[in-house]
Amino acid sequence: MNKKTNRRIFIGLFIFTITIPIYAQTEQANLAKYWKYRDRLRSKFIVVSENVMDYGVNIPASDIYYKSDSTKSYICWGDGNNNMSHYLSVLATELWLLKHNNKDYTTTLKELYFAMLALERLDVYSESNLRWKAFIGPWIENDYWEKQFVHLGDINGFMLRNDVTDNFWKKYGNHFDVNIFSSNFSASNTSFFMEENSQDVIEHTMEGLGLVSKLIGKESVVNINCNFSDIYVKPRLTKLGILTSKSDINLSPDSIDFSLWAKDFVKRFIHYMQSDEVYRKHFGGIIPFSTHWILMNPVTKKCVMEGSGSDSGVALISNGIIKAGEAITGEKLRIYPSKVSDNLYNLAFKYPWIFQLGREDNKTRSLAIHVRGNKTFAKLRKLRDHYNPHKTGHFPIYEHFPLMYLVSHNLNYSEIGLSNNDYNSEKTLYQGLLNSAPINGPASNCGIYDWTSTSRCLWPENLGKKSDQHIEYNGLDYMMLYNLYQIAFLNTEKR
Repeated sequence: MNKKTNRRIFIGLFIFTITIPIYAQTEQANLAKYWKYRDRLRSKFIVVSENVMDYGVNIPASDIYYKSDSTKSYICWGDGNNNMSHYLSVLATELWLLKHNNKDYTTTLKELYFAMLALERLDVYSESNLRWKAFIGPWIENDYWEKQFVHLGDINGFMLRNDVTDNFWKKYGNHFDVNIFSSNFSASNTSFFMEENSQDVIEHTMEGLGLVSKLIGKESVVNINCNFSDIYVKPRLTKLGILTSKSDINLSPDSIDFSLWAKDFVKRFIHYMQSDEVYRKHFGGIIPFSTHWILMNPVTKKCVMEGSGSDSGVALISNGIIKAGEAITGEKLRIYPSKVSDNLYNLAFKYPWIFQLGREDNKTRSLAIHVRGNKTFAKLRKLRDHYNPHKTGHFPIYEHFPLMYLVSHNLNYSEIGLSNNDYNSEKTLYQGLLNSAPINGPASNCGIYDWTSTSRCLWPENLGKKSDQHIEYNGLDYMMLYNLYQIAFLNTEKR
């Protein structure tokens, strides 16, 4: 060999020996950051409690607003779009990773169990709380008596966005490092007191439920302490085969089939979204016809406060909702014949700029991840890198959807036929985002643009907008991206 060749080999070996450790160090740093975020979530943004039927527990908050006057700092549960959706996604992927890497996942399983019971609590008692509000009034808050207004049929997919109440704050407020809270349930929030789920909250929650359904099966919960004294949920879950117990008397849970449970929620949601009671009512909108696809409050018999679809918004993408739900559950979920073209949703997904859907764009992508299609992944990548309805000029956008699509269909980046250049650019994109996340968690003034929104995955248009304030965010977007990245890229041999 000549000297020039020797020099090239030496340089190549040198680069290899320094890049591999650096890469490994970065992976270790991001893993350490992940667990720091998880501890931060538990200590600052959520009360994880075995008292699962207590209002407000096991639902993560979104933001903490720190003011110069500390007496005015407060924690906010937001509008519900990124709370349970991201939390369920994180728990499902975290549990899968721990289990498939032979690590203890007891804590994650407990949190997933409690989070699903929080959804059950919302489904059981939302109407009861609204009836209390109508008959008694918001000035008397009594969790026990509010729960006495449950009627047959209340477990139906209709939910309030959260149930974080004044009583919750009196009992658990010392857990947090601020003195005030804000939620869309509390009477102190006069504009959105007891606000119901909107169509986008439901669709986003289905993302998390879809991952639970795909990744988690039957798990033993025998050793999980859980004050599960509810008289409505246990018998129903037992009848559906979701909960199994050794005793037919007290129904003490022995195991839970989380996949069946997630599918049951999806069925409830989609059944609720199709309402016959509003069919003959006409709502003005871009499609001038009556539709079954409107979200109605079953107690007030009125449309929900926001995102009801009374502008025909739900009807427009109803075929996508149906297809997503059927892909998750494997069952037929349409109740009423469609009044819109079967192809309308597909066109809206493929060509969102033509339909000028704007804020609907993330919903079409959200629904698309559940349905296997020959070109779906490629389209999600292209939209991520080139189409930004908010015109911020900043990419990537909604970058979690390509990863969710792969994980939801048991695919990985090694199996989808990308060129080496495309594969490497994909990996670099996600590594860059994960590497850039601040060690102490995302915040409005953290100085890293990509992590200055409540959730970069849901509200990329808000990045950098509140840099003059100190608002801390729960970091679920980072944790979700980290786990999806791990499954799609690095754990392929264990799938």
